[in-house]
Amino acid sequence: MKKLLLFLLFSTAAFAQLEVQPLPEFALCDPNNDGVTMFDLTVNTPIVLGVLPPNEYAVTYHETEQSAQDNTDAIEEPETYTNIFSPARTQTIYIRVTQIANPVNYAVTTLPLRVLPSAVVGNLPTLNPSNCEGQPTYNLTLNNDLVNPAYTVSYYATEDDALMEQNLITDPASYTTTASTVWLRVVNETSNPNVPTCFRAVPQHLGTNVLTLQTGINDQTAILVATGVAPFLYAMDVNPYQESNIFTNLIPGAHQARVQDACGNQIVLSFEIVAANPPAGERLQTFTAGETLANLEVTGENIQWYTTLTGNIMLPITTLLTDGSTYYAEQYVNDVRSSQRLGVTVSLILGTNTNTLQNLAYYPNPVKNTLSIKNTIDINNIAIYNTLGQQVLNNIVNTTEVFLNFAALNSGIYFVKIQAGNNSKTIRVVKE
Repeated sequence: MKKLLLFLLFSTAAFAQLEVQPLPEFALCDPNNDGVTMFDLTVNTPIVLGVLPPNEYAVTYHETEQSAQDNTDAIEEPETYTNIFSPARTQTIYIRVTQIANPVNYAVTTLPLRVLPSAVVGNLPTLNPSNCEGQPTYNLTLNNDLVNPAYTVSYYATEDDALMEQNLITDPASYTTTASTVWLRVVNETSNPNVPTCFRAVPQHLGTNVLTLQTGINDQTAILVATGVAPFLYAMDVNPYQESNIFTNLIPGAHQARVQDACGNQIVLSFEIVAANPPAGERLQTFTAGETLANLEVTGENIQWYTTLTGNIMLPITTLLTDGSTYYAEQYVNDVRSSQRLGVTVSLILGTNTNTLQNLAYYPNPVKNTLSIKNTIDINNIAIYNTLGQQVLNNIVNTTEVFLNFAALNSGIYFVKIQAGNNSKTIRVVKE
């Protein structure tokens, strides 16, 4: 009887149902700030096993609780697992611990994953030295206002020092060096001692105390870029110095840019703005009803259409053409626009039976409320388009006299397409 009791006690102890506790959160930094990173899930294997002998129990990792319960679809490479992105930057992994000798004896627990954001820092502008002669001296803290104030910033001579947090620059406000770059260690601090501190090593490029000048040209605008001892003063041609380095509305031709640094040094740079020729095309062109600016034959690069020869009101390429109107095209070549615009006047080509619309009359134009349209032959259809080419009205009328209500339309230019028989004509109407 004692032997039987001992056997039952031993059997119960040997095959008692496994129990494992949930694991603490597993957090890693996100080096690219894209919400995903690579986890070595297996570092948690000793934790989940505890006192259980590893040669007697198998540990597998799963993305769903159901697959862990069913012992299916285990993560194939848990040593290099990339988490599934979520806006919350969290994910739950399910761990199954199975007794090898008795596979029905298993337990499932959870492992919370979290991806911690690293510091986000854009490209920092080049720092210029503060002294005029000798080895350059820099105030490395001048760009700190471009860094999130929630971050902690420290300074190092090399990238390796920044990564290893060694050989700290102790006086960044007055740092003398002939190097062209120093490194910032930017840390996204956390008050939780159980999660890692995420940081990023950011390069800070250093200028010299030798005055240099470059120009960037965009259309008729010049942007002067100087290096040396700031602050700088800038001038164009015979004009006096100014603090702004941007010069607009420069006429095509030769120019001289000047810059003066804080040490009184000056430098002059000559450059030229070359205007592009206007687009090429016939100044008188014909069109059929329903065609747009895209149908005009004009050659050039990056062509833009305007309502007038010198104005700034641009027209979309879908603008419907109207009989007798003139449209103006200019082109942009290498970010420089043409010195003049090409004016194209268009004429409507009617069908073979021109009599159907030759007596067409309409008034008033400009119109405030009602536009009257009369013709000797029945008008079959009338459509109104705005300058974007969008149809705002379409009526089948079949009468010689039509009254169009413009009262509800916004002020601006509209195109009225009139169809009579096999012919159509588009007229330009101004709504007051």
